[in-house]
Formats: sequence, C-alpha cells, structure tokens
Amino acid sequence: MNEETFEIRFLSVQDIDQMVTFETYNRENFERFNPTKPEAFFTKAGQEMRMEHVLALRMSDLAYAYGLFVDKELIGTFDIYQVERGAMQSAWLGYCIDQDFQNMGYGTSAMQQVIQLAFQQLKLHRLEAWVMPNNTDSIHLLERCGFEKVGLAKTSIYVHGNWEDHYIYALCNPNFGQ
Repeated sequence: MNEETFEIRFLSVQDIDQMVTFETYNRENFERFNPTKPEAFFTKAGQEMRMEHVLALRMSDLAYAYGLFVDKELIGTFDIYQVERGAMQSAWLGYCIDQDFQNMGYGTSAMQQVIQLAFQQLKLHRLEAWVMPNNTDSIHLLERCGFEKVGLAKTSIYVHGNWEDHYIYALCNPNFGQ
C-alpha cells in the first residue's frame, strides 16, 4: 500500500456510478468464484435497485454494505449479511477487491477494519465466510485476518452450472460482552 487516502464506509446512492464501473470492470474475475449475475446487475438501474435493497436491509439490521475507497475510488466491497441477533449474534462476511489492487495489502487492511466495525459497532460475536477451495487468495486473506477453517459445506453454492464445495471459515469476537 502506498500513501493514498484509504477509507472504509457504508456504500450510498452517491456511489452507484462507481459501483457500476467496479462490478463491470471486475466481472470476469469475480465470476470465477461467485454465482453468475444477471445482465441488469451491471447497469446503473441494477445498482440503484441493489442500493435500495442494501439500505432497507441496513435499516432492518439484517445486512451492511461497505465500500473500500482509495483516493475516493471504489476498489472493494465488504458485505456483512444474514445478521442473526439473539443467542447467535453472528453474520456472514463477503468481500471483493478490484483485480488491480489485489495482493497489495488493501484487502487485509480493509478486512481488519470491517472486522472491528462488526465486533465493536455492530456488537457481533461471530463472523463466518465461505470460500471455494481453489480460491487460494481469499483463503490466505481470511487466515491473515485470524479466521480459522471450521468445516466444509459440500456442494453448497451453485456457481456456473455446478454445485461447488465451500470451506467454512469463522472468527469469534474475543471481547464479546465486555
């Protein structure tokens, strides 16, 4: 990482144009490990619909979408979703880093900040991330940030015509309840 201005914040309607550019530019790279998205997802209207959904989920304490910005340019997204309150206090974590900024330290720094937000502001006890076994960069990122492999979900997510296995990684808040 260089001396750029680095920021993690909630995605907002002001980011829609950058979201279209980010998703379109990285489409082929991201689709290697994610379900295929409809063509509309890569349009301004599609991202507007996505933002409406994201804002509604945030208002309901069900999901939170963050952007990773370097010099005000969107280079990554982090989603805390399927928030479960009550006895679990847990959520899933998803993330994508622009292909031009991978393996440069941005993902690690951003994920560490998102983990702090999840544990301190959202008061979560556990984060869980699922990753395909051949997604070694993502596995290394999770492990660098303290996640531990806790299992394997066999044939769990439909990706490009196949039901793919996913490793289950988890991280618990060591200061929960303090």
